Amino acid sequence: MDYRIEGIDHLYLVGDTTAAPGAGGDIAHESSVECYGRIKGRMLPGDNG
Repeated sequence: MDYRIEGIDHLYLVGDTTAAPGAGGDIAHESSVECYGRIKGRMLPGDNG
């Protein structure tokens, strides 16, 4: 999944209206965790993704 906007560096869109897997709060959580990993170059402790 790509949460970036083409042409705008360092901007990631996260939340319950993205196209992440899941529904409602699951989508908000999944998109936030995935973007954190991309920004920091590592996943959160305990994340199996």
